[in-house]
Amino acid sequence: MPGFTPKIPLTPSSTDGFYALTKDLKENIKQSLRMIVLTSPGERIMNPLFGVGARQFLFEQYSDNLIKTFRAKVISQTAKYLPLIEITEINFFDREEDTIPNSSVEAQVLAIEIKYMITNLNIFDSLFIEDIPTGT
Repeated sequence: MPGFTPKIPLTPSSTDGFYALTKDLKENIKQSLRMIVLTSPGERIMNPLFGVGARQFLFEQYSDNLIKTFRAKVISQTAKYLPLIEITEINFFDREEDTIPNSSVEAQVLAIEIKYMITNLNIFDSLFIEDIPTGT
């Protein structure tokens, strides 16, 4: 069965060719959005402006300004690199009293839920990231 792009992390596949591929538009968009959020500016070769750089926000003091800055970066990066979606809502879970949805773990690290719409198809979906790598 044909696919869009290799799934991240790369996994060998005997059915898709060398690597397993994303199979549908929703899966491909979710993977692309995840890459935009987790890639730090300067990390992508030949495109130093690509990425939100979620890691840089991990040790910042939690404030309204931090939330506004992060939201603005997500919205501007998706508008530029993934224009077929519209961000509808961004939720943060970073305090001990917040509970991460669909998890029994209390939020002691940054967790993000990004809700979006695939504009031309009127499909709503969300991306939940609770395992932001620290780069160490």
